[in-house]
Amino acid sequence: MKKLLIIILTVSFVSGFCQEFRTGISITNKFSKKTEAGIKYQSRFYTRSPMSKYADVLQLSGKHEIFKNLGVTGAVRYSRYRTEQGLSDLMPDYPDRLKFYIGTFYQSKRMGGYRHSAKLQYLHSDYFSDKQKNFLNLEYNLNYKAGETIRFLFGSELIMDFAEPRYPDLRGFFGGIITYGRTELEISYMAECKNMVPPVTYTSYIQVMIGFEFGK
Repeated sequence: MKKLLIIILTVSFVSGFCQEFRTGISITNKFSKKTEAGIKYQSRFYTRSPMSKYADVLQLSGKHEIFKNLGVTGAVRYSRYRTEQGLSDLMPDYPDRLKFYIGTFYQSKRMGGYRHSAKLQYLHSDYFSDKQKNFLNLEYNLNYKAGETIRFLFGSELIMDFAEPRYPDLRGFFGGIITYGRTELEISYMAECKNMVPPVTYTSYIQVMIGFEFGK
């Protein structure tokens, strides 16, 4: 079984100011060509938040190909926010959060260096209170292989809140991957337009990931 270990560093900016640092680690176990599962932990530090200073995020995910290039994907993610004094039990604006994802994906064969992929997901977000949200995510990615060691990534994502379907979130990203043996370095930039309703919030992210593949 092949395993993929990824170390992640992300920095986000709002209106030109640094807002957040994220560091994380992800391990994916490839049981076969069609089935894989993974676990991801992420620690976040907020530089401009008046209340919450830290967050811990734990995610379990799985992916299985049912038909050729077509399959199902799912995940469960738990988030907990903290202050310098401790946990966030008395912070109503930053409650614990549990998210469930389930959806389907499609991935084309690589032709002329290009590969297309798309994902449609339903997301349920539970805040351990009376507040719950439901979303529909539509994601498209384009992967271009330029030689044996370099790939380029382009993608976009539309996130629709069922409570406000007219004002979805919109994300776009691009980046590059350099492969050396069983090691990968990915550097990417993502821009996010939040809510699409005034006041609109624009956030940008710079992400660096280093991946190591091991096992047979």
